[in-house]
Amino acid sequence: MESLGKKWRDNRSRMFVECYDDKQTWETNLQERPEGVPLDQWVSYLHYKLSDKGKSYSEKNTANRRKQKIPHTLGSKSIARKQYELESQTDRPYSRLEMYTIAHKKKDGSFVNEEARQQIEQLEMEVDNNASEEDAFITVIGKEHHGYVRGMGFGVCPSKVFKGYGSTSTNGSSAQVNKLQLELETERARVDTLVQEVERFKGLEEKLAFVMQQLAGQGFNRVTDSGSPNEPRPSSSASHNPGNNGPSS
Repeated sequence: MESLGKKWRDNRSRMFVECYDDKQTWETNLQERPEGVPLDQWVSYLHYKLSDKGKSYSEKNTANRRKQKIPHTLGSKSIARKQYELESQTDRPYSRLEMYTIAHKKKDGSFVNEEARQQIEQLEMEVDNNASEEDAFITVIGKEHHGYVRGMGFGVCPSKVFKGYGSTSTNGSSAQVNKLQLELETERARVDTLVQEVERFKGLEEKLAFVMQQLAGQGFNRVTDSGSPNEPRPSSSASHNPGNNGPSS
């Protein structure tokens, strides 16, 4: 399904390159739509390709393509198909490193370029020094990208390949596993610290609520001791009125 999706996307891009001419008018480009493509779909696709978003994706993909300095030599044939053919012919399994080497060699046995030769020699040296193929690839080339495993063809993702590669490695590298375990322990310790802080704040909140309740109770008592708020109080002027000190003589 992933292979079909890639072919579908590649075909759309190829149709745009072959059928759209930026020197022609909009109406002319609509008339030059590929055979079998409905007009409304062609219009929608052209709007997307000519939008800022479409141009941005196109420029990004072009830049990423230029970064690929070591192209493979299998053409349209996938590494998986080539591996199946070789294993059927020789009746033996082919390793990931062997397939990576084959995919970057020409028919005459020479490497596709000097960078490919140096890279594969470094990979072989790492394996000769008792490193696993997975560790060798990570050391020489770098960690695997999401949805792709070097030397195993399109559609193979690391989680599918490295899942059963031993109890000490989930991605083919014990160093990577140790790093992930260390990060996990660090996160667990951080979570435990946060939980302790939350509990401490809860305790402080309960103490604060208790103190506020006590203060409120004390304030209520002081008010009641000085008299009911509904009971009229004599004014200060009345308290100094001689007539209030008793009957006059």
